Amino acid sequence: MGSFRKGRIFFSFFIVFCGGLFLASTPCRGEDFSRWLEGFRGQAAARGIDPRVLSAALKDVKPRAKVIKRDRHQPEFTFTLNAYLHRLVSRERIRKGRIMYGRYRRTLYRVADRYRVAPEILVALWGIESDYGRLTGRFPVVGALATLAYDLRRRDYFTGELIAALRLVEDGIVPLASLKGSWAGAMGPLQFMPSVFLDYGIDFNGDGRIDPWGNHGDLFASGANYLARSGWRDGLGCVWPVEYHGHGRMLLPDAAESHDLAFWRLCGFVPLDPWSAPRNVTTRIIAPEGEKGPLFAVSPNYDVLLKWNRSHSFALAVSRLAVSVAGHSSP
Repeated sequence: MGSFRKGRIFFSFFIVFCGGLFLASTPCRGEDFSRWLEGFRGQAAARGIDPRVLSAALKDVKPRAKVIKRDRHQPEFTFTLNAYLHRLVSRERIRKGRIMYGRYRRTLYRVADRYRVAPEILVALWGIESDYGRLTGRFPVVGALATLAYDLRRRDYFTGELIAALRLVEDGIVPLASLKGSWAGAMGPLQFMPSVFLDYGIDFNGDGRIDPWGNHGDLFASGANYLARSGWRDGLGCVWPVEYHGHGRMLLPDAAESHDLAFWRLCGFVPLDPWSAPRNVTTRIIAPEGEKGPLFAVSPNYDVLLKWNRSHSFALAVSRLAVSVAGHSSP
């Protein structure tokens, strides 16, 4: 969730912006790193971060070339949609998802009852983000975020996330030694960014601490809390593949135009599985790879998944895995 990714158009602009001098493993620098770090210390102190936390967390921090390289080569924008879905929604991941669904069914249903979020969506997010907790990342979060905050591309965003990470340490929520995650600073089985952890983390079992690493109730409740507060609607569904069966050349509707599926049928967009398609849900038509690629009707719940991660590949993978984990036919 936590990388909040941009597309290829922005990436092309970035190359031009850096005057053609960009190397994949080198940050686009505006100043010396030590000078930037000193300025950040002052900014963090002004926002209330304890100097002792700053001293411990920022000791020996240096920019990491591997972080910049990962930022420039994100799989959502380097794989085709079909390749991405094949990689992320494999038979093995579906099999493991069904096992996890059964193993934690009682906790998932308790969370679903409180937050009105389907259990299979929570399991799917867990599976896509970290392969059910297997791949949570080994990058020191402070070092990764410092690198990205120093880089010019998304400096303001990652500066805020770095301060949020330090807040997690200062408040005793996550020990500094345990602050490890992805190259982008996302942490835990659901890959929450530090600010999301602070804003949406839930102590579901009431033991006085938020622990999505070791407590599945906290894990599922934190994810469900994010979705619910972002506008998730229970029972609405997410994605329905469609094909164009109209007369003449297909004209793609504006991606923001919303209608029920009866209207889209009149326009020639027919669901591949009419039995699973909703009758009265407002949807919009998307074509992630253009008019020659696959077409989907998506509900407002799909847009909530895009708030989690601004990638159509990600949102479609989560939707497909959720349907498969629940035991229905995969879209």
